[in-house]
Amino acid sequence: MVANSDGKANVAVFTINDYPSLQVFTNGFQKSMAEWCPACKVKIVNQPISDLGTKTPQSVVSTLQRSPDTNW
Repeated sequence: MVANSDGKANVAVFTINDYPSLQVFTNGFQKSMAEWCPACKVKIVNQPISDLGTKTPQSVVSTLQRSPDTNW
């Protein structure tokens, strides 16, 4: 992502904070991006478990509409 975007990635990460393993991934991802690509942007979008498979698709669309410069 960093290499393919020439260090200009604008990332949206969809996660479920209720799952500790996803929190570990999300925290590690943010830390790595800050280290390897300080100019990159990372937006974390938390999804409630109840939204998975129902409202999450609309959340993705809404996130991209609000931030059209998101490219990952």
